[in-house]
Amino acid sequence: MVDCIPMKSSSINDWARAFDFISREKPWMMQRIKHASTISQSQSKMWMANEISKLSLKNDEVAILGGWFAHIITPLLLDNNRCGKVVNFEIDRDSKDISYKFNNRYNITNRYFAVEKNVMLDNLPSKYNFDIVINTSCEHMYPMKRFKELNSNINPVYVLQSTDNDQYDDHINCVRDETELADQAELTQVYFKGSKLLDNGMTRFMVIGK
Repeated sequence: MVDCIPMKSSSINDWARAFDFISREKPWMMQRIKHASTISQSQSKMWMANEISKLSLKNDEVAILGGWFAHIITPLLLDNNRCGKVVNFEIDRDSKDISYKFNNRYNITNRYFAVEKNVMLDNLPSKYNFDIVINTSCEHMYPMKRFKELNSNINPVYVLQSTDNDQYDDHINCVRDETELADQAELTQVYFKGSKLLDNGMTRFMVIGK
């Protein structure tokens, strides 16, 4: 049962250095860090880690699409779920750079990498053969069908989260429920689907499948 985020002494050191770097060098990012570090953000990521742990999935290489700072999700995947390597594809350069600060302990052991890329406009580098592809922000992107068409050379397990909350301008692709989320991604094998009400009042939908 995943009910906390792993925080070893090296983790605390990385986070402290990351916050110090942001406050000095990129203070405009502090508000975004705040939004990425809420209780609800943690709840949705821990829910995801729990459901992945119940499945016998190959997890040597894991991709995160639009992972932002990846500071919550990465330790859950690498420590709790014992994934081999995580690659965070993030469109925003500042977020990508800061993610290395938060995840330095994994980067120096070649288990965490961040790549600046718009995954809905360009395919992933051919050197990767991901076992799992995670998108916990589907409401911010085109339907995952588009990503699959760009990357037809891989056949990973998809872990997708979205919401029906369309009150925000950047929620461009909300869904009614988890079934619509699976249909958007054209999943033909669904290993898990469900919903969860978070502390912020938002309902998250999640599907896992191929």
